[in-house]
Parts: sequence; structure tokens; C-alpha cells
Amino acid sequence: MKRKLLLFMAAALLCGAASAQHPWGDNPNSHAQPSNTPIVASVQIDGEAVDVADNMRLGAFVDDDLRGIAAPHNGNFWIQVFYTAQTDNISFKFYNGTAEYTTCETTLNGETVTLTGQDEGYGTPTTPVVLNFTTTQTQTTQLAAGWTWWSTPIEMNGNNGLQQLENSISQYGVRVMSENGSLIKLPNGNWAGGITSLQNEKSYKINVSAVSTLTMTGSLADPNDHEIVLAAGGWSWIGYPVSVSQAINEALANLQPTNGDVFMGPEGSAIYMGGQWRPATINLTPGNGYLYNSKASTSKSFVYSVSRSSFPYVTQEKPYWIANTHKYENCMVVAAVVYIGEEEQRNEALELGAFVNGECTGTSKLFYIEEKDRYYTVLTVGGNEGDKITFGLVNGTKDVLYNESSNSLTFGINAIVGEFDNPYEIHFDASGMSEAAAMNVAMYPNPVDRGQSFKLNLPDEEEVLDVIIMNAMGSMVRHETGALKSEITGLPVVGVYTVKVVCRSGNTYYGRVIVK
Repeated sequence: MKRKLLLFMAAALLCGAASAQHPWGDNPNSHAQPSNTPIVASVQIDGEAVDVADNMRLGAFVDDDLRGIAAPHNGNFWIQVFYTAQTDNISFKFYNGTAEYTTCETTLNGETVTLTGQDEGYGTPTTPVVLNFTTTQTQTTQLAAGWTWWSTPIEMNGNNGLQQLENSISQYGVRVMSENGSLIKLPNGNWAGGITSLQNEKSYKINVSAVSTLTMTGSLADPNDHEIVLAAGGWSWIGYPVSVSQAINEALANLQPTNGDVFMGPEGSAIYMGGQWRPATINLTPGNGYLYNSKASTSKSFVYSVSRSSFPYVTQEKPYWIANTHKYENCMVVAAVVYIGEEEQRNEALELGAFVNGECTGTSKLFYIEEKDRYYTVLTVGGNEGDKITFGLVNGTKDVLYNESSNSLTFGINAIVGEFDNPYEIHFDASGMSEAAAMNVAMYPNPVDRGQSFKLNLPDEEEVLDVIIMNAMGSMVRHETGALKSEITGLPVVGVYTVKVVCRSGNTYYGRVIVK
């Protein structure tokens, strides 16, 4: 009887929570789970019972998979948790209306417990499971080799965050850049430079020589205590002192931007026009750092919204090209329209890739702006000063229409190329080669074994100057220059590779080789 009652109450509250505002989305993963555990829980923060409010939510997780959501009921949280096996460990996160808490101790009848999947359930209205969340939180950021744009939602006021950062990345750290200074790792292992503290309001660029884990510990910052200041007529490096992800239009709801303002992140950029950010699919994520270019003639300030009026933009579709967002310290923004021949493209299924030396450093799909009745793309593109940027084009079924645009850009640090009233035009030759047509040079043998060399069947008069080999994701795996022979050293990894060959005559050839 107890289980049936709790199951009924949890299901009812779960339905109510589905339309509420919380950080984890609306739909717990219940369909594939054969069983469920009803739990009655009370919530404390640092040992003090919370005064429950309607906008609070409790989320239950198995690993990182959301398995249940509950709103408060009579001072407690009645939650139905779906599980696959009785060995599933259940963890909890708590949202108090403004901040997310992720670390808690679970007790029942005064005993510390670990909850697992079971039909009987845990807790009663008079003896609930006690979830004691702590304000001491840990932010863990996985740093890829190269550059990462970073900020922290862990409170830095009075917290020696700089020492935490230096200690955390001491093994592979190379350099830390701020808007106005830098730190460099010395051969003796010490750090030297002009950064003396970390600020939640600011972002930083961190360079490491190998994959590293950056861990920061402290209390969660209150975004209202960290006003973001935007300099007039230029770039500001801004942090994101918020513990939950938000779509850009909701995160910046308290800001009054100027038309033409640019928001740049390493994985995507947006431009403000007509009362909203375009594209609206850009998310702000805890741990990421950003740059903001204000067109206003005077400085302005704002605090981030955490009203949870909507959820982060979510897509299950992965881009065709995986951009290497960690290779370069600097980026630029390109706002463009796409032409094939003389025809401007009107298709939001089209995906652009930006390439430097054959390696993808930025991707974006086309999106529609009704006021302009045009389809645009806004890309964040990484590179070094003076690099040549070309573009590729993929259709909605992930068929590569063009490997390379007929025009190119020169990279400039923090440059903004194009705007919605005067976009940059990316052109593809209507008679240019599709991926299938572009394969105009044979490789032999083909397929080849791992490590086995292969030859290019080129006309006798051609002299090879440049060979670029890309994997199936469009990422460059090898680039050889100089007076080259037609025999190519074997590749060590199984896959399908596109080979681009540039000759002294100016001719460019493409081929495909399969490594088995």
C-alpha cells in the first residue's frame, strides 16, 4: 500500500513538474527503464532546512541521466525515480529557483545511505530521506590540449582561485591569458605574469600542452553580485558566473544591447538585431568564457538572468565537420550569405565549414531572418593572423556539395566580417565539383592496409607541391608541402580519407583512399 501511494503521488508531482522551470529539461528518461523507486525527501542546505517555494525542483539522476523530477509537496519532495537495475546508484541535484546544488549527503533515520533502485522505495512523510546539500561546490572542466575559453561560477571573491587554477593545471599548463594580462609557466614550475587574481565577471584563455582537468572548489557565485561591464565600442572578455546553461536570449535578458552587438564563443557566435540575438541557438554554459563586442558609444553593465524562463537550446543533430576549437588562441566572426553560382541559397539545412590549411576551425548552419527574408550563417572561426580561410558546404543529408569555396578570407584577430545589412558573400562555383565529382585522381592500391604506402595516378607533366589528407569528419590528419613525389606514406588508422593534391601547374586534384 505504501509503495502504491508514493508511486501515485510521485507520478502526479512529476506531471506537474514537467511544465515548471528548472535546469534539467522536461522529460526524465523513463521509457526505457523497467522499474521505479518512489522517494519522499526533505532538503537542507548546509544543515539548515530550506523554506520550500513553488519554483524549487529536485532532480534524481543515475550517472548523468535524468530519471525523475519533483516539485515540493507539504514541505517535502515526492519523487519517482526510474531505474534499470538494483545496482543503479541514485544521486540528486537541487534547484532553489536561482542556483543549482549538486553535492549532497543522503541520510535516512540518521544513517548515511546510498540509494539504489528498489521497488519498495525510501522515506515517508514523517520520516523522509534527508538530502543535505552543501554550498561548497566543485567545478570540473576538461581542458583539451591547446586553448580553452574559460570562466567559473565558483565564487572568487575572497577565494584564492588563482592559486587553485595554477595548482590544478601545474603539470601541463603553458599560459593563461586575460583581457589585460597573462601568466606564463616557467621552467622551474612557477608561474609569472600580470594576473594577480581571478574574477567571476571575466573570461580567460588557458593553454595546456596535454589533456588536463581544471578543478575549482568553493561556494556558488550569486550572479546578482557580479555585474558584467561592457566597454564602449570594442571587445570585452566576459565570464558566465551562473551554474546552469541558458539560451542566449534568456541569459542576456537583463541587457539592453545595441543593434549589431556581437557575442562570440569558441563554438558559436550571435549578432543582435531587432530585439533578439541571431541565431537564437547559441547557449551559454557554465565553465565557458566569452567575448562581447559592444557597438554602444558608452559603457554599459548588466547581470545575467537566471529566471529559467526557458531551457537551453537542445539539438540531437551533430555537425558534419568537427571543428578544432582548441588549436588557436584567437577567433573571428563571419556573418555571411551563401551563393551557388548566381543563386543565393535559401535552405536552413545547409551547413558551412570554415577551413584553415584543410582543417575545420568553425561550423554553422544557415538560419532565416524574416525581417530580411534571407538565410544567413554566423561562424566563429579560429586561426592565426594572415591565415587563408576557405569554406565547405554540406546539405541536409550530410552529402558534401563543395569541398572548397571559390573565394576566401584572410584571418584577423577578433575581426568581424559582415553584418546582416551587408553580409559577407561565400561563393561556390555552380560548375564546381561535388564530393563525388571531385574524386578525379585514382589512388593505387586502394583499399590499402594500415601503414601501406599508395600512389597518385597523376598526369606525367604534373609536379606535386602540396598534399592535404582529411578524415571522414573533415579534419586534417596530414599536410605535406614542398616538391613531393606521387607516392604517399601510409596512414596508421582505419578509415576513409580524402586526399587533396595541389600541383605547380595550379591544378588541384582530389582522391579518396580507404585504409582497412
